[in-house]
Amino acid sequence: MTRKYGNVKAGRIKFPANHIRADLGTKEELQQLGRSYLKRALHPIICRQIAQELEAVDGIRRLTAVLDVAGPDAEVPVCVTDEPLDESAMLEIMLESAIHTRGLSVYEEYVGASQWLERNAGATAEQLGERIGRKPAMMSRILSLGRCIPAVKEAAASGLIGVTEWNELAKISEQQQQELLAARLSGQVSSRDQLAQAVRKSRSGNAPAVKLSRVKIAMPNGAKVATRESPISDGVWNF
Repeated sequence: MTRKYGNVKAGRIKFPANHIRADLGTKEELQQLGRSYLKRALHPIICRQIAQELEAVDGIRRLTAVLDVAGPDAEVPVCVTDEPLDESAMLEIMLESAIHTRGLSVYEEYVGASQWLERNAGATAEQLGERIGRKPAMMSRILSLGRCIPAVKEAAASGLIGVTEWNELAKISEQQQQELLAARLSGQVSSRDQLAQAVRKSRSGNAPAVKLSRVKIAMPNGAKVATRESPISDGVWNF
């Protein structure tokens, strides 16, 4: 078995007749991937040679993204194997490849982006976004977590709230963040849209944006926070 590495035009690579990945992501996600891959391709597209043609074995999503962003003349790195691959072996590779990869959560992107900015004095989030293929607006939303209180960061790290929610909470005061976080986690604010509406009311000075009842919310990792109305109690958030 030999493997040859090189660059070929994306249009030369055929898609396999049977590829199981149906969800390639949104248009925006594909464009982000395509721009990033063209700038810095970390992994080649695995291909097999059939007569004079190349057929993709692994890297269907990357190939789709490049074709979408730059067209068939864009060059991509490939690894061409002469390993005999029947349809069963092709399916095994597609299944196994998914086990080898897992995307970062948006919170993990926040951690990485924050550390990158700390290590690159004077650099901007927009510059980092250009390097990794993230639009400035999304970079701003991700990094807005840095303006949030520790309790919000803990909820984000635990997956209890997402980037849309912490971006809203970052717009209001620390006390308001505590109150609306409690309302969101307790279900008194039941959706992201309701949270955004409550934030708008808080910013406009219409108080109270949410009328809170006294609740206790168990949190992962023994997280705790207190409002002005109630003391800290180990392992819970009291509001």
